[in-house]
Amino acid sequence: MNTEIMSFLGDVNTPVAFATVDGEMPKVRFFSFKMVDGEDLYFITSKKKRVYSELCKNPHIEICSMPSSEKAWVRLNGKVEFVHDLELNKKAFALLPLLEMAYGDVANPDIVLLKVVDVCALKFDMRGNVTEL
Repeated sequence: MNTEIMSFLGDVNTPVAFATVDGEMPKVRFFSFKMVDGEDLYFITSKKKRVYSELCKNPHIEICSMPSSEKAWVRLNGKVEFVHDLELNKKAFALLPLLEMAYGDVANPDIVLLKVVDVCALKFDMRGNVTEL
């Protein structure tokens, strides 16, 4: 994941709009937690949440973020792969200890990391310019 894209997504706890599809209907919710491991971008959820069942049926997503310090925003689309990796869970919990309140133990079997793959990111500015990142 390149640094310009990450600068638009913010820090580990900056909310981004995360869109999925439920049948034919778009569904958008905010995801706060995100982390980068190497070149890979991850989000986290629970198998008990509706977003997980939506992604099981259709793994395509779109993320939109506009940092308050910018006069531009980024739209990132791709697919998610489900990752079950205790070491990555530990890294996530270390980055944002608040995850323990939401998910309990780091080894909770309902925790699913969402690795974003096949990424295409576009940057839009107020003048209508679009740049591929």
